[in-house]
Amino acid sequence: MSQGRDGIDLEVSVGYLLKEAATALRLAMEEVLRPLELTVTRYSCLELLSQRPGLSNSELARGAFVTRQSMNVLLRTMEADGEVVRPDQAAVGKVLPARLTP
Repeated sequence: MSQGRDGIDLEVSVGYLLKEAATALRLAMEEVLRPLELTVTRYSCLELLSQRPGLSNSELARGAFVTRQSMNVLLRTMEADGEVVRPDQAAVGKVLPARLTP
């Protein structure tokens, strides 16, 4: 039995087991995506936009579990690489909906 400092049995703790599963999934994804020169975050962004074109930076950040700032940097890189397009100016507010390029 493996108990933490607070007496919780880590081998049956749902939170601990979920964290282990999430870590294993991320490592497996990184291994598969590395030869494609993709990160998990970039893949997540591409997947989200393929399913829901027009998502905002904030929506993509939430969906990929990163900060808005990190997603903004990624989207700028993806724009420069020709993978996504966003309007130069927001139609309403500050939202620049992103779309995959063909």
